[in-house]
Amino acid sequence: MNKNRKSDCRYLVSREELVNFKTAEKFLGISGRMLYPSKSMRKPTTIFNAYVFTDKVQNIWTGDIEIERDREKLIGLSKEIGTLYIMLEGEIRLRMPENAERLKTNALVIIDKELVTFSDTFQAYVEFWQERLNTSIEKKEGE
Repeated sequence: MNKNRKSDCRYLVSREELVNFKTAEKFLGISGRMLYPSKSMRKPTTIFNAYVFTDKVQNIWTGDIEIERDREKLIGLSKEIGTLYIMLEGEIRLRMPENAERLKTNALVIIDKELVTFSDTFQAYVEFWQERLNTSIEKKEGE
């Protein structure tokens, strides 16, 4: 066994990252949560397998998130640890120092204290699902 190697898990993440993980779970619940048993139950602002990360591109929480439902929790978290960025899981795999600005630019949702901003892409996604939901409701009412 290599005596120079630290095997304690405390050395895998910085103290700041650990505090941010715990703070995120305090606001959003356990990382990895699933909101619905079926993706067909989604709401217009649902992001499945979302990654929430900080200005330093620290991934602090992962799981299904419903932006409108979790809005106040996200605002509270942002007030406590700073600007939050939310994106799909595939994009975060590019998380390297040279990609930090690209990740922030491509985030679907940015939460900065009281301000929740949707990217153009996510806004179009929300409008699509809202229209689809409205059409479904109208069909049921017409039956």
